[in-house]
Amino acid sequence: MSVWPLLRCGAWPARASEDRYRGRALDLPEYQAKEVLARCGVVGPKGGVVYTPDRAVYRAEEIGGGSWVVKAQIHSGARGKAGGIKLCTTPEEVRAAATELLGKKLVTHQTG
Repeated sequence: MSVWPLLRCGAWPARASEDRYRGRALDLPEYQAKEVLARCGVVGPKGGVVYTPDRAVYRAEEIGGGSWVVKAQIHSGARGKAGGIKLCTTPEEVRAAATELLGKKLVTHQTG
């Protein structure tokens, strides 16, 4: 994603001229990218960042619904293949997925 559209909508604060950022790529975790895009009016699925299994369950119940996806936030591709994405259908599964992923070192083809 280029920084340019984010500068144009005011979601990304430019510290220098806009020309400096034209064509540059961003390297953001998914949750940060969703926050920036939301400032531009792009609607995405509900979510949140949590640091404990209890907060993961609380956030899942706050979001509602019958299924949730718990994702590790890493700067690497193939996190799903490395076990960093878990589909959960109960709050107990959310707790177990968060317990497993929080603090886990994921090894992907990019991280080695």
